[in-house]
Amino acid sequence: MANLYEEVQLWKTPSEREKIRNLAEVYALINTLQFLQKAYIKDCIKEQEYATSCRKLLSQFKGAFSLVKSEFLTVESFVEKYKMDCPGALKVINEGLTIEDRDKKLLIRCTELFITTIDRLNMDQLAKDQIQPDIRNLWECMHGLSFIPSDFDGKKRIKHWLDVMEPMDASEELSPTQGRQLLFDMETSFDKFKSITP
Repeated sequence: MANLYEEVQLWKTPSEREKIRNLAEVYALINTLQFLQKAYIKDCIKEQEYATSCRKLLSQFKGAFSLVKSEFLTVESFVEKYKMDCPGALKVINEGLTIEDRDKKLLIRCTELFITTIDRLNMDQLAKDQIQPDIRNLWECMHGLSFIPSDFDGKKRIKHWLDVMEPMDASEELSPTQGRQLLFDMETSFDKFKSITP
């Protein structure tokens, strides 16, 4: 009968030991990134501390993963093999961006889309194909921002106008009254957007 207290040897050679240590390092870094993402989303860590830690972990991960790349072509294959539940870590690893970095890019894009749409409306461009693409892009962009609350009034207003334009033909125009209301809603939403921007 086998001794239950006998130490299990995970490796037989120094190269096997090194391989297992490398795998453990990758596993630990993915888990740490996942916990860091959760801590940031729950506002348990300051932005600057989060950004610094995340960049450092990403850099360490790239180095560690290069040592196991011969066995795992992708991070997803590693995660699948070891049955890890880490969507936040995967997202930041694949994008190579912290949530803060991604927010900055999306913030610039949202601002551009607000200004472009308001300018178009001020020039009385009311055809669906002139304004709906930018409004849809703005809607999608706002959904990607981590600091926008789900009940943000601006998102509701924008969604309303997307619903209004959905059944319209490309060349069909909003009425002058609708155009004026849309302009008001866009300006109001932009002001509220700026007020909650970090």
